[in-house]
Order: sequence, then C-alpha cells, then structure tokens
Amino acid sequence: MASTAPDHAYLLEVDIAHEVVEVWSAWRDGATPTPEEATLAIIYYAKHDAYQPVV
Repeated sequence: MASTAPDHAYLLEVDIAHEVVEVWSAWRDGATPTPEEATLAIIYYAKHDAYQPVV
C-alpha cells in the first residue's frame, strides 16, 4: 500500500487543473502561461480554492 505525506493529501482533478490554466490565460488577454506560471496558478487554486488574481 502506498503512503502519502500529510502535505500531499489534497487531490485536484485534471479537468480542474486545465480549467485553472484556461482562466489564467483568459484573465491575461489570452497569454500562454509558462510551465512555471501554470504550476503556480494550479498551486494557488489548490491552496485557496480560487483562481490566481492578476497582479
């Protein structure tokens, strides 16, 4: 049986991750995020249950 560290207990569906990246792009006039920007947007969503705001 595989074990998971307590800080990795959150599950995010792939469809939601795709949606997060799509919203990130839409909120930034259609820009394509770098892999790092996409990852940070997904992490932000996982932590806050909200899309990453435009700064």
